Amino acid sequence: MKEYPDRTKPRSNELLYKVTSLFTHLLTFPLLIIAHKSLPDLDWNYHLDRILLGVLCFGIVELFYFLFKRIITILFITVMIILTIGSISGEYGFVSVYKDYKYMLFAMNESPYPIEVITSKLQPFPEKQAFINAADFENPLVRNFALKATREHFLEEKKEYYDDRQLIQCLAVFKEINQNWNYVHDPKFLEYFAKASESVQHLSGDCDDYSILMYSCIKSIGGKPRIVSTTGHVYPELFIGNENDMERLNYIIKSDLFKNEASGQRLNYHVNERGEVWLNLDYTAKHPGGEFMHPEILAVLEY
Repeated sequence: MKEYPDRTKPRSNELLYKVTSLFTHLLTFPLLIIAHKSLPDLDWNYHLDRILLGVLCFGIVELFYFLFKRIITILFITVMIILTIGSISGEYGFVSVYKDYKYMLFAMNESPYPIEVITSKLQPFPEKQAFINAADFENPLVRNFALKATREHFLEEKKEYYDDRQLIQCLAVFKEINQNWNYVHDPKFLEYFAKASESVQHLSGDCDDYSILMYSCIKSIGGKPRIVSTTGHVYPELFIGNENDMERLNYIIKSDLFKNEASGQRLNYHVNERGEVWLNLDYTAKHPGGEFMHPEILAVLEY
């Protein structure tokens, strides 16, 4: 009697193919994240460069799968082991991959807006010593004001985004000063530079005083600020890190910290030839990264 194969049992080769195929598709995501972080953003319309990058990554993975099925499977298992160890040890693990992928997708839809700066072309900072003398960040009044601001804003967010807690504390200082600042002109025919310890009492003054206060409070809690001089105006900026750090902070600001204020807005920042990112903290917007009053930088004060 002729025997027929038992079709109720899945064929082992077919099952292995399906599992390996699933592994292959999953490998596309970390590859896309690595490529996104490593390659420059061409800023094409509708993020076509990133869409094409995703298609390219998928095609590369599919090609390697076709040519090296076993190697791809082993590679995936190796990646899973590394991510598992990273998750257990608190280093880069599954949660980190998920967050990086989420930040990348968010940035593609809610892009920040960089403006490049060549530091070698900057001019000497005007009235430099007057700003330095007024920025008394070691004064207890200034530090106590900054400490109070870190308790008034974003306590829960600091727990959720633990690795970015210092930047979030600096943005808490921005929120406290920015939402309470009262613009007042200097005396007529006199350029008055109020010390930060003066300004904390009334939160009033012109752009010089605002910048000095913001600079001093952020510096008093370990942040890295600077003051930017442009045509007829000065304003403070906060050092964020590199473009990847800015991409992550873009998500945190727009989805949590300043969700209402920054809705529908692009975050503005400067980036120099070394890839250092400085976020605009001017009083002209109610969220960090507001639109530049004058995009061109003439001089900067860092000390």
